[in-house]
Amino acid sequence: MAVAKDFPLEKLLSGWGLNGAKDILIWPGYAKKLSKLCSRGNLEYMKDFLIVSYCLESSFYLDRESLEKLKEFTNSRLKEPIDTGETPEQEEMELMFDKYIGSTPMCGAMNRLYCEYFFDDECVGDLNSIVAEMFDSFEDMFNGEEWMSDEGKAACIEKLRAIRVHIAYQDFESVDYSKLDIKSREEGGNFLEAYFDSKRFAALHIAERLGAPYDINYWDPIAPGLSTTVTNAAYNPSTNGIYIFAGVCEAPMYSLDMSYEEKLAGLGAVVGHEITHGFDNKGVLYDKDGIKNSDWMPAADQGMFVDRSEKVGQHVSTIKPFPGSGLYDGRKVTAELTADMGGMKVTLMMAKKHPGFDYDRYFMARASDWRTNVPIEVESSRLSQDPHPLNFLRINIPHQQFEEFYSTYNITENDRMYIEPGKRIAVW
Repeated sequence: MAVAKDFPLEKLLSGWGLNGAKDILIWPGYAKKLSKLCSRGNLEYMKDFLIVSYCLESSFYLDRESLEKLKEFTNSRLKEPIDTGETPEQEEMELMFDKYIGSTPMCGAMNRLYCEYFFDDECVGDLNSIVAEMFDSFEDMFNGEEWMSDEGKAACIEKLRAIRVHIAYQDFESVDYSKLDIKSREEGGNFLEAYFDSKRFAALHIAERLGAPYDINYWDPIAPGLSTTVTNAAYNPSTNGIYIFAGVCEAPMYSLDMSYEEKLAGLGAVVGHEITHGFDNKGVLYDKDGIKNSDWMPAADQGMFVDRSEKVGQHVSTIKPFPGSGLYDGRKVTAELTADMGGMKVTLMMAKKHPGFDYDRYFMARASDWRTNVPIEVESSRLSQDPHPLNFLRINIPHQQFEEFYSTYNITENDRMYIEPGKRIAVW
């Protein structure tokens, strides 16, 4: 508080209900800037800033005319908007979810209802079984890495065993929606007031969580980045945890009636991908407790890992995905591609333990899961911005790293998909 000086930071935190928290971390440089700006000479500018910020945020929650006018103001005058290939109906649904539910505390209420009414509880047992088998195969993978020291293998396995697995169900009971009083239109309420009421409710929820003991296993239902209704899975390095969202537990990625091959090619490979994120070029910076500390891996192994990781980026940087695209910047996609290859390697290791495993079904299912049909403008945008490789490369490059792919389709050095063993780039 002393760093902020004249800026009433303590009153602001108190207004948000955060003054009872044991610790609040604020960047000192930011607090100093606030103090410098907080002067009578800047008062009118600060008012203007707050009014404009309020208007911009409110425009999403007024009427359609206001929203369209905001789009007009914010659209680039220098280039046409990107054609996403979505229909007007799809764009409308995306707006309704992203702005009106997904980015507000109402997301947690929706998540809870979805799990109660649409999520099959049998999936949890089935996925726990697959994940347990996957962890065993990851241990085998680490123990089999010839480039690692015994100390490095042991460190990786220790971090692996500490990974926390969360499947579908968030900590729904931690959110008390009785404290959120939204008035209907008949009661004199309106959409904008409901939005800001929900924002105040979110601040209250955060304040309550800050007053509780830290729980590394806690999965916040109103955290937008970890919403369980999203069709995705995630790894969080700061909790050393993987999150399998309820939204991804459906076809084509997963369903209870799928074959084992299809389950491994779909959600199995995705979960393996997320676990591997704990051991990619970003995940290795965090230890088993989620603390940023790269020293958990022996220095010699770190050096070998960096060499192998850089090889991934160098390989991708030789690829020109489509005419006129230019070469890839492989460094941007190294982490995600490392995770793709790790997820594939561990699922192929699991396949070896199942006699009669149908590799053709596995590879075809994985390719089908990632196929897409989007405008070239979208691909161009992804090429420059997305940390994930383009979808066809998420199929081809990982497949090219493993002998099972070559033997299944009799691929030889005369085929374009062939990469000689010494030039393959799988990190793990």
